[in-house]
Amino acid sequence: MNEILKLKNNFSSPSQVKICELINQHVSSTDSSIQECEQRLAVDRQKIDNLSSEFSILKDKCDAEKTNLDAKMRELNAEKQEVKALETERDKIIKHNFSLARNCHKLSTKKPNVTDQHILDLGIKKFELYKQLTRIRWDYIALEEATKGFVSDKKKYLRTFCFPNDLKSAELCDLLWREIERSTEKFNKDDHEDKENVSNT
Repeated sequence: MNEILKLKNNFSSPSQVKICELINQHVSSTDSSIQECEQRLAVDRQKIDNLSSEFSILKDKCDAEKTNLDAKMRELNAEKQEVKALETERDKIIKHNFSLARNCHKLSTKKPNVTDQHILDLGIKKFELYKQLTRIRWDYIALEEATKGFVSDKKKYLRTFCFPNDLKSAELCDLLWREIERSTEKFNKDDHEDKENVSNT
């Protein structure tokens, strides 16, 4: 107890004014720290807002690029399918051409058959005879779209014709014979006029 009393005597108690000053200093220091913390917090919030805005912009760009990439991938897949289909068609054409070339080679090495050659020659003669009799010349290029050609006597008469392919065979034959008839009427009329001119002279 004596030792405690000695220590008490050695240290004097601070006055009330001193205590108030210490409290005010502590409060002032605390307020300053709070202000600094609030300033740092405001700066950090601003940085967070900026980063959030940048993140949102980058996310929108990424979404747009992903959408564009998906569209490109769909186009690429479609083109791959088209290329695959073309390659398949190309392979078919190559095989077909090879088969045609092989058949052509086989035919070129074969000797003509006398009977077949006679039939071909007879068919050509008939064809030429039909051409002379009917005076019809066919437009073979247009035959897939229409029955087209012209009738001519190689002198004065020339008349073209074009009939749709959906006509019935009998109807088409009637129209063609009508064209042939017109050419003969013109031919007979011109021949009659020539004879009259000769007799008048």
